[in-house]
Amino acid sequence: MCMMEIMRAKGSHKYKTPHIRKAMLESEGQLPTQMRCEPVLV
Repeated sequence: MCMMEIMRAKGSHKYKTPHIRKAMLESEGQLPTQMRCEPVLV
């Protein structure tokens, strides 16, 4: 998720750290093993 934010910021260090509530998703068994990236960022 951080890498996608860095790509959105065009390599800048000025990006907001994303929070996906990892602990909650993991406890519910819904933590994704892969994240999708928007094609325009690649």
